[in-house]
Amino acid sequence: MPRPEVNRTATRIRPENPGLDTTRFLGLNPPTLNGTHMSSNTEPKPGDTATGGAPLEPWLGHLKRLARLLGDAQKHRTQQPSAAQAALAEAIRVVETMDWAAVRAVLQKEHDELGEKHSAELQARRETLLKAAEAAAIPAEMRSRADRIGIFNVAYEGAQVVVTLGSARIAALKEADGQRLFERCPSFGGRRSPLS
Repeated sequence: MPRPEVNRTATRIRPENPGLDTTRFLGLNPPTLNGTHMSSNTEPKPGDTATGGAPLEPWLGHLKRLARLLGDAQKHRTQQPSAAQAALAEAIRVVETMDWAAVRAVLQKEHDELGEKHSAELQARRETLLKAAEAAAIPAEMRSRADRIGIFNVAYEGAQVVVTLGSARIAALKEADGQRLFERCPSFGGRRSPLS
């Protein structure tokens, strides 16, 4: 059975240097911006906020199509090898249109920005919790990984806040605001700590 030809000279889609619109050339769905199809010379650059906070949007259609084609190839591998081969040939074309270095750069940038945002939000939550405790005349101390409010340890596990007394778990709350956390936790209750 002859192998399908693969166009290995297709120009890659690079948001910073779009060149030939290979999405139309290969019959792929072009990237969209807010539901409207874009030509390759209007694609946003990686990290462009014009996509409504979705810097990977120019590549999502290609990645979804690639996943579908690979699924089709796997499904038809034993029963319909010619269909599997055609799906793999199309998957190769999709892979060749992607600028993987640019996709990786966008993923890394998004990862780093989300990490910084999470750290800033956690720091703000810890500071407002300590201020609320101090306003209620309860001794409070910020430590490296957990805080101490009166006699209680307060640890942060993702979005959850865990309050312990020694090894006993007293409460686990999901609260992003430190002031509301202080008000919601029955262990603090705005009362003076026995050790204060």
